[in-house]
Amino acid sequence: MLKDDLAILNHPLDTGMLLRKSRGLRRKLRTVAGLEPIRVAVLGGSTTAEVIKFIDVFLLSNGFDPEFYESGYNRFFEDAMFDNEALDSFDPQFIYIHTSSVNIHSWPDPFDSEEAVSALVESTYEKYESVWKSLKHKYNATIIQNNFESPFSRPLGNYDATIATGRTQFVNRLNAMFADYARQDESLILHDLHYQASWFGLEHWYDKKQWYAYKYAMNLDVFPLIGESVSAQIRAVLGKSKKCLVCDLDNTLWGGVVGDDGVDGIRIGNETPEAEAYREIQEYVRDLKARGVILAVCSKNEKDHAESGFSHPDSVLNATDFSSFKANWQSKDRNIGAVAEEINIGKDALVFMDDNPVERKLVADNQPEVCVPTIGDDPSRYIELIDKSGYFEITSLNNDDQNRSVMYSQNKQREEQQSIFSDYSEFLVSLEMKAEIAPFSAMYLPRISQLTNKTNQYNLTTKRMSEQELTLYSESSEYTTLYGRLADIYGDNGLVSVVLAHQKNRTLHVDLWLMSCRVIKRDFEWAMFFALKKDAIKRGCDEIIGYFIPTKKNKLVSKHYEILGFSCIKQNGDGSSVWCLSLLDDVPAPSIAIEITNEM
Repeated sequence: MLKDDLAILNHPLDTGMLLRKSRGLRRKLRTVAGLEPIRVAVLGGSTTAEVIKFIDVFLLSNGFDPEFYESGYNRFFEDAMFDNEALDSFDPQFIYIHTSSVNIHSWPDPFDSEEAVSALVESTYEKYESVWKSLKHKYNATIIQNNFESPFSRPLGNYDATIATGRTQFVNRLNAMFADYARQDESLILHDLHYQASWFGLEHWYDKKQWYAYKYAMNLDVFPLIGESVSAQIRAVLGKSKKCLVCDLDNTLWGGVVGDDGVDGIRIGNETPEAEAYREIQEYVRDLKARGVILAVCSKNEKDHAESGFSHPDSVLNATDFSSFKANWQSKDRNIGAVAEEINIGKDALVFMDDNPVERKLVADNQPEVCVPTIGDDPSRYIELIDKSGYFEITSLNNDDQNRSVMYSQNKQREEQQSIFSDYSEFLVSLEMKAEIAPFSAMYLPRISQLTNKTNQYNLTTKRMSEQELTLYSESSEYTTLYGRLADIYGDNGLVSVVLAHQKNRTLHVDLWLMSCRVIKRDFEWAMFFALKKDAIKRGCDEIIGYFIPTKKNKLVSKHYEILGFSCIKQNGDGSSVWCLSLLDDVPAPSIAIEITNEM
């Protein structure tokens, strides 16, 4: 079965097995229906055939069907800087620049002045900056650039890390400059090759026989790790990173069984090696939450026993850190489904962490969309096996990420509030909702791009857009760009809706309309519609044309335009449809319980 074949992609990776079986696995994966096509250009400073092979297999295993452009050997600079009809025709969505320390051809002399070293650092860096700027100018693509691993040799020994002319110092300065550029330009993402090499071990990273014979910049065993890591970044850009870590408790977040051993008997803290391992696991989980990962509990336990475990004086986490807390005696596969439903996210956004192989198999068999890593039963390795798998890879951080868990807790309060109203409209009024709806601004572009790449259910066309694309649209007078924020008495939902439309003659065509699931059924689509209609009239348009393209996940919005008063003017065999709203007719609109706090 394909599912069994995919087990070799789980951590810890058996790179030897992967090298032997990757071709057959890729062939099988390409037969899977519904793969999403993407185009990836790989521009290399060394031989890139193996790294492409493993980017391919990891993308295929995550539902993508990648097509590749491969530069000639060490032609990354030429392909970027000069005319290239083949690359132009390929029109890449992603450009991965696979360079490494073997591409540093000029190192400082041990007796160079600091000024001479700085000049050499600058000239080396400028070559890469010119590549990034040229690619950005020519292609609407996300650029992924390796930084540099530590050098193969240190002629100055340990002093190499101290003196300005040391090769280690030289690499560190270049890497800092790469990072500075990536922070300032959203089109560039750094791939941390330096960390990959440190983790793998430099002694085994370099294989000079392979370099001299085939111009592989690193050991063949490294390529599966790089392929997995780069594919995780591509998935993150496309909104396919995981969103929620669902945790078992006993022997997963603490040692022992709290229901049998009591709070005093569970093992966490600093007293024993095992207790220290569990404390560090909780610290890691807490840090995931701090950067936006949603936490949930799925445990076979009495709820009061389960919650009491977090009252242990050495517990890092609190029961309130979890947006969903399923502690009961139902099967875990059912509870996992309930977690997804309660949080209102897809099951494919969940990672389930459990020390028990029977429970892992139950969930993997009955909830195949859920990611179930084989973490084993050694708590000293749990963090490694979760962290190195790249489940929660990100390419940016924003305030919504920081506040995500708070927002889900606020949604629980709203649900509780709704239950006391028999009239739903009265419930909406009680929320005292306030909205900000305005054209795109630079401050919100990272979040807008994140929404376009992550939102699947309330998304009419599921078009994915980078910050670079969105910037171009926001600067064009032909486009209407709208973002929407929504707050109420329980808190700020953040930026939750995006509309993008372009004008052609006297018609406004809606290219993108999406909304976060956490504000569904709040009439916010009407608030966005009123703003869109107002802008269309201001432009002198006679009509608005909307498009619906069905996917596996957006059935929720199949009647979106019909509800807003549009008429269907075209229904296609694939389920897609085209809708029209005349602005010449005076059609009454419903009143909504949302106060717009800004005027466009």
